[in-house]
Amino acid sequence: MFQFNYKVNIIINSSMFSSQPKHLNTYILKIINLIKKVKRPFNYYEIKEELGINLAHNPGLIQSLKKNPRIEVKDNTLIYKPLYQIKNKEEFVDLLKESQVGILLSDLIDSNDKVEEWIKELGENVLSLKDADGSIAVFYNDLILDKAPKEVLNLYYKISVPNYTDMINELTSAGLKIHKAELTKKKPIPKSANKKNRRRIKITNTHIKGIDFQEEEK
Repeated sequence: MFQFNYKVNIIINSSMFSSQPKHLNTYILKIINLIKKVKRPFNYYEIKEELGINLAHNPGLIQSLKKNPRIEVKDNTLIYKPLYQIKNKEEFVDLLKESQVGILLSDLIDSNDKVEEWIKELGENVLSLKDADGSIAVFYNDLILDKAPKEVLNLYYKISVPNYTDMINELTSAGLKIHKAELTKKKPIPKSANKKNRRRIKITNTHIKGIDFQEEEK
């Protein structure tokens, strides 16, 4: 009997035994959270170092990332694309004015880190409403009326209301008739006397038929 000894060389790729989850959506979510936080282009090598995800050996994942509207894949780098492009407070205000249904605060913060600071500076010009699910929508408050000029306010406060007698004399001298409003009191409705209920008596004895028991009760 012949015995053969085989020497097998096995090359083990560490990525084959990675503890990463296998679902593409989980990979994409991790990558988005990373590049959104750093707010700068991230290359494939940096992503591998930070997350252990080797994009260079996963073309399927790269294709999925290219289809995601929040990610731009260019020259082996990934860039986060916020929903809105807001560079300064003026653009922030213009964006709110254009929206008729409000904008989620989370989407605004993704676009610019200074959004919450701008909201505080704008004060009552911005409204923040919390939804049932905890999300906050931001609106531009266009219901604020312009204040009257100081000169007009001074004229308003200088005018005093005349007393009743002087006002009557002024109206009379101007030929205006004065009518007194008379209040008519409603007469109380008398309560009707309670009528006695007429009881029906069942007669079982034939010898007392013909006697009116109702008359006896009066």
